Amino acid sequence: SLSYGMYVGAGTPSADGFTAIGSSNSGVYVDGSGSLALTNCVVRGSVSHGIYFAPSTSGRTLAVTNCTINSNGSYGIRSAGSAGTVTVLNSIVTNHSSVGVFRNDASAFSVTYSNVWNNPTNLSGTMTLSNNQSANPLYVSSTGNLRLTSNSPSRFGAMGGGDQGALPYVA
Repeated sequence: SLSYGMYVGAGTPSADGFTAIGSSNSGVYVDGSGSLALTNCVVRGSVSHGIYFAPSTSGRTLAVTNCTINSNGSYGIRSAGSAGTVTVLNSIVTNHSSVGVFRNDASAFSVTYSNVWNNPTNLSGTMTLSNNQSANPLYVSSTGNLRLTSNSPSRFGAMGGGDQGALPYVA
């Protein structure tokens, strides 16, 4: 397997519909002077981190929107670099062995309209929180199919009333 599903060391790319499964380190790793915008992404089964944001240049950004981050070793989303901005919106972060969302630096950090559940510590570090929940998202299968079921509490939980995460319920 690859060390990273996606590595960003410079620039400001965006990715829509990106999937990383089983990376040997982090599903997504951002460092150096990199910034990243992820939308509708699935990151699962990585050994250490789902998303690791550790830029060495201040002022960088990480935006995670409508993503599903599940069972990635110790951390779902972690910031541990120079101060930047991290925004988590309409996302689901579940089943990590240490912390779901971990702010471990001076970044401005917000988690809104998201579901962070079943991590020994769901949220750690100072961050702005709004309209979140901590409930079993009721995936079709937490080991493979992370699509929401019809009775998932993550249905209609996103800003504007849509479903949280990358894989909404489909009738």
